[in-house]
Amino acid sequence: MAKILLVEDSSRESSVYLQHLHERGHEVTLATNLADALGCLGEIEFEGILCDFSFPASADEIANIPTASTHATQISDTKNPNIWMTVWSMSFLEDCVTDVQRGLLEGGKINSVRAKGAGNIGGVIDEMEEGIAARQRGADKIKILLADDDSAKLRDVKRDLEGLGFEVETAECYQEAASMGIAEFYPIIITDTVMPMMKTSSKPYNFNQFAGFDLASEIRRNQRTPEQQSKIIVWTDEVTDRFLAEMEDCVADRMLGSKNIYEIREQLLEWKTEIEAVSERGGGAEGKFVEMIHGGRREIGALSL
Repeated sequence: MAKILLVEDSSRESSVYLQHLHERGHEVTLATNLADALGCLGEIEFEGILCDFSFPASADEIANIPTASTHATQISDTKNPNIWMTVWSMSFLEDCVTDVQRGLLEGGKINSVRAKGAGNIGGVIDEMEEGIAARQRGADKIKILLADDDSAKLRDVKRDLEGLGFEVETAECYQEAASMGIAEFYPIIITDTVMPMMKTSSKPYNFNQFAGFDLASEIRRNQRTPEQQSKIIVWTDEVTDRFLAEMEDCVADRMLGSKNIYEIREQLLEWKTEIEAVSERGGGAEGKFVEMIHGGRREIGALSL
């Protein structure tokens, strides 16, 4: 049984979800507006949130778009990142996606987006239950080393990755990241391309245009056994000709645009599933999975900004 917050202003929709959730033994709190939902989040430790995309701000307001469509974003910003959150909407059945919807999706602060409909209820709840179960098994969370000199990006991405069930440690320069990556094994490493080589109190900082590539190479040189090699993503904000040339010799597993949120999340969740599968078979989170999913091959992902 899990504690679920259901945010839905339609009595017809909420009654259907309440019935299904209660039949599965979940403890459900219903909020019909933003004020009530935020109040519940402050009082109860939920494990999952099922949330409509558009709903009123308060009991006195009638739901309307676009103002009400920002409320799901406020809930995703407020909730603990370890709480599973699914957002649904009738508009996800159509091709049109509003700017608010796109921002919510690309922000990576929710776990799933689903279309409304009676036929989707079972799948929505199944997915949520699997997500909650994965978090409950997360005593041995997969650890990620995240390196980027942009402190705001570092903070936001760390929160998003923790919301996906990872444990995240951060570094703000090449020297710090290299020291951490050599001293401890991280199954997954994500690094910016352009970073300072070391922290300094003076400006301009000693930026290296390809510090991320150097970091990947340095860590790989110190991981001497094939059973213990990190999966490495190098990302960049701007694709240049020189970057593309350097990319050919990079030892990282994926090179991606840092704005390509979908592909980054998809890759991380794929690795997470495979690492956990090997761990459950007794292989441990750090090591043998590399041979299974990497096989000695290097994959260069498409850059898409």
